[in-house]
Amino acid sequence: MATEAVKRPVLLLASPATALRGSVDLLASGVVSVKAVATVKEALTSIPMMRPAVLVIESGAAQSAHIVAARQLAELSASRKVPIVIVGGPLDEATESKRQSLGIAAVIDGAWNGAAVIEAIKPIIEEMDRQLREKQAAEDARMGAARKQNQIRERLAQAAQKLRPPPSYDVEPVGRERKPFDAQALPPEE
Repeated sequence: MATEAVKRPVLLLASPATALRGSVDLLASGVVSVKAVATVKEALTSIPMMRPAVLVIESGAAQSAHIVAARQLAELSASRKVPIVIVGGPLDEATESKRQSLGIAAVIDGAWNGAAVIEAIKPIIEEMDRQLREKQAAEDARMGAARKQNQIRERLAQAAQKLRPPPSYDVEPVGRERKPFDAQALPPEE
């Protein structure tokens, strides 16, 4: 599976103007697909169906509690950690102190800068792809080992079948009565 061809979904929560500009910039990168929303409610209702790889949130578009809720919902939907990129930093002191617990992977200072957001997202996606490749390689190795074990079992069974002695005609099977030889029971010679 070539993960490089997969466009990872990104959810962008920002003001309407930033959401429009951000959608254009992120789509133009060719690296991600994007859904831009302007409210926390839209973000929370979009996450389960979208299962985003990254959440991009404009500073001030959501409070810390909303960011936590969005991240937790995204992680439940995707069954993995979902990093957050904050645009429009620097973060206020209260948010900066919670940065690690909020799952904020990157903060981009100043107004929307599409190139900076893409540069923040790329390493996140590359790490996801690396982990996916490692997981696939481990699965392939496990399946290869199982396939090899099955081949060995089949070869051993075939060898055992070849080495099995033919039935002996001079030994009577256990549990059967031996019939005396009756020459008259033979078919007549022609």
